[in-house]
Amino acid sequence: MNLQPPLLSIALALAVAAGAWAQPAVVPLSTPVEVLARDALGPQPGMAVAGAWRDGRATYAGAASGIASPVATGPQATLFEIGSISKVFTGLLLAQEVEAGVLSLDDTLGRVLQDKVAFSHPDTAAITLGQLVTHTSCLPRLPPDFREGGYLRRDPYRTYDRARLWKMLGQLALASRAPCDGSYSNLGFAVLGELLAERHGKPWAELVRERITQPLGMANTIQDLGPHASRLAPGFDGTGPAPRWDMQAFAGAGALRSTAEDLLVLGRAILAGRQGPLGAAAERLVTPLARLDGQVGYGLFVNGPPARRTYGHTGGTGAFRSVLTIAQDTQEVVVLLASNAQSAVWRIANDMLVGRYPVDDARFELPPERLADYQGVFRETRHNAFTVVAQDGRLYLRSTGAPYVALTPSGPDRFNYGTRAKAVFERTDGRVTALHWVIRGEERPARRTGDPLPAAALLPQADLQVYVGRYRAPRFELHVRADGGQLSVQLTDQDRMLVYPVAGQPDRFAWDVVQAEVQFERLPSGEVRGLTLFQGGAVKAVRVD
Repeated sequence: MNLQPPLLSIALALAVAAGAWAQPAVVPLSTPVEVLARDALGPQPGMAVAGAWRDGRATYAGAASGIASPVATGPQATLFEIGSISKVFTGLLLAQEVEAGVLSLDDTLGRVLQDKVAFSHPDTAAITLGQLVTHTSCLPRLPPDFREGGYLRRDPYRTYDRARLWKMLGQLALASRAPCDGSYSNLGFAVLGELLAERHGKPWAELVRERITQPLGMANTIQDLGPHASRLAPGFDGTGPAPRWDMQAFAGAGALRSTAEDLLVLGRAILAGRQGPLGAAAERLVTPLARLDGQVGYGLFVNGPPARRTYGHTGGTGAFRSVLTIAQDTQEVVVLLASNAQSAVWRIANDMLVGRYPVDDARFELPPERLADYQGVFRETRHNAFTVVAQDGRLYLRSTGAPYVALTPSGPDRFNYGTRAKAVFERTDGRVTALHWVIRGEERPARRTGDPLPAAALLPQADLQVYVGRYRAPRFELHVRADGGQLSVQLTDQDRMLVYPVAGQPDRFAWDVVQAEVQFERLPSGEVRGLTLFQGGAVKAVRVD
């Protein structure tokens, strides 16, 4: 039983700090690199490096276990796994192919892989390259056979090779015909990366070297460490050490190691557009093609209006977190790397983005009894819904997988989450029927559904405290925490994720990003001494703290 986390976790549209009342301060893009490096890691073990290109020059700063440290550049620079920032390289390779007229976004897998994959299902063969690079292909996040064939829990991508990928793809049946609502897929980029490598008869990493890193002088961006293994920062997951991740077929989704210096070079090349060293492919790379938590181009996320675009991507592996942020209007590039999976890198990335696009925050008096008008579940896409609950004279909102945040009335049918985000409700014949969530320079519309509401957004902290602790199952542990009236669970080697109470079932909580539930078990005295995890079966765990 495994709640497999994404290789990359897109920065949440809401808050990622614990506590529903806390409204984290925005992080200006101009924040000194010394502050970024320090705050990314805090007192945790590991290393962090921040780099920035501002006003025509590069600056760097480092931190190690909360203490400032020097940053080496050039051949001696410390390497970090950059996870899904590797997808930007795969997207750029495709942009080059399209620009050269060799491939088209409308090319299908059935055509491009006709001599390599025997497709059993026409919907899978009909997936286009454009759908792969924008996460609209309907492919799942990971292949259904991912945990078979020598799967290693602490190095999960190591054994999955191209032959297995093609065999799985040939047998895969989709739940829906593409295009689908945007849904982040590591599998989609594994297919795209291996497809490009197969066409050119060389490994994906060699294509990256020949076409991107060597022309740009990015000598420290590599997949295989070889003699450079000692330069990789020691990895951690919280307080404990964590191993590096190696990849075969998933290389195009997350295999690269790099440095802050090299990623600044990439960011500057993207900023230079068609007049820069990447030519017209750089312009294609940042052209919005579809919607996914904002907009997405060739694997690169795009936020904001055309005159103030922000491009970026985050990355993560079992021991590393990374972010690349590129501001078109100010010609800035910010890179943040950390060798601890529990670092604040992703939160900082999100806080920089919301700081780029603040919303007006007015004050408005609204009678508390009117809050009931806005309660409901508003669906944005098949994968995301906004749940709005009135409780104790306040309105709370959350998106799928995110914590509740408290909203403040700012006008008729308008509520703010400070200057970070705004909820604008729409009425039909006097009844609230839609919600527009405005955040990070994007407006995300959602329609009201008939889905049931939870009894409350937040539970008393004392009621949740009885569940807090460590629970041991035969093959993993679960760590349960309570913060700000909400419960979260972390499985061994995975990210901590929120769970929500199941209506009408005491002591039972559910994830909404995966199909799984947990039932806490009490002694006659009322003490919680164990739990059962339900996910394709049932696994019991005993409390050990």
